[in-house]
Amino acid sequence: NDDLVSHFFKDTDMERQRLKQKSFLAMAFGGPDQYSDLDMRTAHKPLIEKYGLSDVHFNRIMEIFKETLTELNISANELQRMMEILESMRDAVLNR
Repeated sequence: NDDLVSHFFKDTDMERQRLKQKSFLAMAFGGPDQYSDLDMRTAHKPLIEKYGLSDVHFNRIMEIFKETLTELNISANELQRMMEILESMRDAVLNR
């Protein structure tokens, strides 16, 4: 539980969220690209409007993601590639 970002998931169906995260990880590991910019913008727009989702929060999610992958012993090259994919989604997630 992270005080900076946990409120974004307060009303989230966590089982559905886990499935989305699995799809993202599959994409990051070379599977099919299931997320368009429009998907990201649409999904995250309410979080921007209701909770003020910003770069600060995106950065924290990236830190948590990196910490988790490091704990899972993901290779440095794979970790770097996944972080780059996540970073490439920043503008879409933040609706810029």
